[in-house]
Amino acid sequence: MSKPCPRCRSAARRLAHAAVLLGVVFVAAVTASPATAQDRPNTTAKLELPGGLSGGPAAWTSPEGVGSALQIMLLLTVISLAPAILLMTTCFVRIIIVLGLLRQAL
Repeated sequence: MSKPCPRCRSAARRLAHAAVLLGVVFVAAVTASPATAQDRPNTTAKLELPGGLSGGPAAWTSPEGVGSALQIMLLLTVISLAPAILLMTTCFVRIIIVLGLLRQAL
């Protein structure tokens, strides 16, 4: 018997892969259970505030509360400025790399 050409072998391999994929999709579709959105009625959410937040404005303006408020403000500042700093540094690195390549090309 002669060997099949490489094109026929790759076509047969693709057909075998497609058959396996079709079989997997069929088995997944047959064995899937119906989705249920909600099994029980809605319940009210129970939210417990941390000790520093549950005291109200009087606790927030006390010396202990001011310390935690400053920590929160510092944390929010860092979180809000971190993406901008990251973008600035990556852009700076890209510019330096491009200028270095340009210098080598000249």
